[in-house]
Amino acid sequence: MALTLLDDIVTILVAAGVGVDNTNIFKTSKAQIPAGAGPYLTVTATGGSGPEGTHNAALTGVPAYQRPNFQILVRGQSTGSVDTMIRNAYNALVKFGQKSQLVNSVWYRSIFPLQEPFDTGIDGQGRYTMTVNFGVVKRPNMA
Repeated sequence: MALTLLDDIVTILVAAGVGVDNTNIFKTSKAQIPAGAGPYLTVTATGGSGPEGTHNAALTGVPAYQRPNFQILVRGQSTGSVDTMIRNAYNALVKFGQKSQLVNSVWYRSIFPLQEPFDTGIDGQGRYTMTVNFGVVKRPNMA
């Protein structure tokens, strides 16, 4: 199975020490989030803008770069722990995105925040939530 943008983002966050995949970092809105105090981080795809082509794109049928977006939502009982986790994720992704890098065989030209982390209210279990959205410029995953 080919890895996705969300897998790559989780790889970056885990490498930066933000959390552990399937323990306190989860992918997609369908993920089963534990009922505990958290904090728990969820990464979901949110669309993006159209791809970038080159003069050779017509020959290959593949764009030079794709520009998807994703969202990070952190939830937890403690506002301090939620704020710390989302700020750590934000800082890790901003730092990563400052130079072109390879993740899981995909070339990322940039990862950039679309805004600062913000309060998104209370979830269904009464936990505080914060959210931030990011844009990406990456090569298509050819696997």
